[in-house]
Amino acid sequence: MIKSIFSFSVLGFLVLSCATATVTEPDACDSQAMSFPLPSLLALPSQVQSGQTFTVPPFSKATSFDFSETLNKISDISSDITVGLNQLTLDNSSGELSWVDSVSVSMESNTLPSIPLANWQASSMPGAQVNLLSSVQATPAQMLSYFESGPVTLTITLGSSSGTEVNASTLELLQSLKGQLSTNLSVCVTDSATVSKSL
Repeated sequence: MIKSIFSFSVLGFLVLSCATATVTEPDACDSQAMSFPLPSLLALPSQVQSGQTFTVPPFSKATSFDFSETLNKISDISSDITVGLNQLTLDNSSGELSWVDSVSVSMESNTLPSIPLANWQASSMPGAQVNLLSSVQATPAQMLSYFESGPVTLTITLGSSSGTEVNASTLELLQSLKGQLSTNLSVCVTDSATVSKSL
């Protein structure tokens, strides 16, 4: 009986002598202007008839984000870090992305290979933003490894690999862009750490 009381007392002392807290940094956010080259559209007819459809090949563009400084600040406090995304959007305020049926995003760094970050499939016409957040495929552990490693290159591909079928008015819209489709990619990274401290 005395042994049981002693064990309980020691356990109670250990619980009281250690506190755990979660430290959360403000979201790290960045927005990068992107201009997708559309040279292949110049080979398509300059004038099209109503009812005609055309297959537009996918376009890709890469841009770089660096959240490592923010992540390193919190990693100095604890190694138990959780990282996630709470924004991954393409600006569509001008409506130039309304024809896009899919968007894929891959990420790579100087030390890590290219892996899928997100793969968005349109269920309806996008509004002022194409929100890619619901299609994120990378795990929190993968995102931590990449964003903590330094600058991360995100490659955005508009349209499916087999091409996207568009109507005449969409083709005319794309041709009016004179070979460049411009948008902004906005990314916000959220991070937190669990800290244990003896009292």
